[in-house]
Amino acid sequence: MNKPEQVFVLETIDDLQTMLGLSLELQKKPEKEIAKEIFRTMHGIKGNAKLVGFNDVSMLIHLCEEVIESSLNLNLDDHHYAAELLMEAHDQILAWCKVLKDEGEPDPSQFSQLKEKLGQYIQDKASSLSQNKPPKVENKDANCIKKVLVVDDDQDFIVVLRDAIEGFSSAGITTEVETCFNGFSAISLAIKNKYDLIITDLKMPVLDGIDFIKGLRTVDLNKTTPILFISGYFATVSAAEHKNLMENVVFIEKPFNLAKLGNYLNLFFLSQEIANSKAP
Repeated sequence: MNKPEQVFVLETIDDLQTMLGLSLELQKKPEKEIAKEIFRTMHGIKGNAKLVGFNDVSMLIHLCEEVIESSLNLNLDDHHYAAELLMEAHDQILAWCKVLKDEGEPDPSQFSQLKEKLGQYIQDKASSLSQNKPPKVENKDANCIKKVLVVDDDQDFIVVLRDAIEGFSSAGITTEVETCFNGFSAISLAIKNKYDLIITDLKMPVLDGIDFIKGLRTVDLNKTTPILFISGYFATVSAAEHKNLMENVVFIEKPFNLAKLGNYLNLFFLSQEIANSKAP
């Protein structure tokens, strides 16, 4: 192993210990804060795994994140089984790390069966959620189409977010979603296009969320466009320090809840429709 890989293995073993303790707590009591803390711990491992090129681990953890999100969207109704899956992931990733630590070569197929179980869980939960979801109202009137820009360096998360937004429907409103992976690219798009809502991460390469807002507010087309931050790093943001930037800015903490996201989309889009109807 090279030095970055060694650091990753040692840090991940520590993080997995934290994850195991939280998963055991989740199995006993279905508390959302416990699930969110597991998500944050795993999100950190996933980011580090990507940095050192351990893509099998990164993909497995991404599926675990989706398990947590799926369970949260259904109010942790089966927290026992979700916790069991997370503990199984803990065991397999820990075994993988120990093989690397001993200078061995991990089996690239060792996660295959667990990935299938995680994927099946996510699919079952999506099916349960869709049964309670109102049908999408198709209305292609130009005034009812809302343009949304999604900015995040996590391409897997962008897919989840895009699908959730495109599946949104309310009072005949439909959505068109554009995506990019850093704040600099987002500024380039914002110079050319007017958006009804911009959703962005806080910590990103090239241009982070705060610097992105600073740049965006100099762009004529999107000076007042509402911004929705979805991130796990709000503790690092000083509201007082950035007070002048926070107008029309809302924060949702990762892992986000689809129902909460839908409520915010309603808030943004329907308030815009009301404002437009009152305009002379």
